[in-house]
Amino acid sequence: MQNDTPLTKSQRVVQMQLNKAVKSGKLSAAEIAALTFEAIRENRFYILTHPAIMPAIAQRAEDIALARNPSDPNLHRPLKPG
Repeated sequence: MQNDTPLTKSQRVVQMQLNKAVKSGKLSAAEIAALTFEAIRENRFYILTHPAIMPAIAQRAEDIALARNPSDPNLHRPLKPG
């Protein structure tokens, strides 16, 4: 399946931010490892490297629970390009 629907403005901004973060290596392998081991010690299943995404996660869970199409995951975030 392919989604031919154009990206929303917020989706385009997030894609740019994601590309920038990946290229800049904002989180090192050592930082990810530390977060992973911390989660294991605390018996936590989910490892969230960016807690600011919690509103988008909650929105996604609500969409699933209500059997509705996915909402724009960035509705809760102020848009800041780059």
